[in-house]
Amino acid sequence: DQTLRTDPLGFPQGILAFIESDANATGVTPADIEDLLACQAQFGGDIFTSGGGALDIDGPVISFATPTMGQTISGPVPVSVVVVDASPIISAEFVDETGLANTMVNLTGSTATLTATLEPGTLDDGPFTLEVRAVDEIGNETTSALTITIDSNAPVITFVTPAADATVSGEVSIEATLTDDQGVDAVELLSPADSQATIAADNSSIVATWDSTAVVDGPFIIEISATDTLGNNAVGSVMVTVDNNLPGSVNGTVALESPVRSTTI
Repeated sequence: DQTLRTDPLGFPQGILAFIESDANATGVTPADIEDLLACQAQFGGDIFTSGGGALDIDGPVISFATPTMGQTISGPVPVSVVVVDASPIISAEFVDETGLANTMVNLTGSTATLTATLEPGTLDDGPFTLEVRAVDEIGNETTSALTITIDSNAPVITFVTPAADATVSGEVSIEATLTDDQGVDAVELLSPADSQATIAADNSSIVATWDSTAVVDGPFIIEISATDTLGNNAVGSVMVTVDNNLPGSVNGTVALESPVRSTTI
């Protein structure tokens, strides 16, 4: 009570009163109190914290090295986690191993490492959470989570011209737009390969002029490749029909077999 708090001998009197009372259900003795005070003196009065104290009351600290919080991925990425604690760690694990391959856990005293490969091909696009749980020998437990985004969507290629199944001749204008929520990183005109293309600075469009007389009349496929900043690739195509024949003409070679050149008739 307040009287004991203000009395110089109030603290030991209060402890003695507790030891002799029914409230001392665990049987604390004066020797136990002496040990506690000796421990307090040894650790500068800080005996109930893990920051240099005698008793570890904090759970392990879990740190994700890779991937990073909020990162967007499209392909396999390494997972690396480090766990440290003031006391030896007795358990460390991925709470859910869905999407993980080659998982390994290494416990070394008060340190633990967890590694794995995250394979997003087995998961749905969108937010994905990795969770790690660790327990030290005192029984302190920590669970830490990291959320990333999985995006396996390739760029969308939309042909402006020519239209699918169009009949073309002479110089043909090729134009397409490219969109992707992560941004388009590279664009290439695959076919016709010999045409010079102009690509927008932000890779959002491509324009080219193609001399269709350089190919044989008939079906022809125009192809454009686009890759986003995550490495997702798409190839868009449109089929046209090349027809460079004049009306009423025949495309081919004419050879005169008779009469023979320089013959007198």
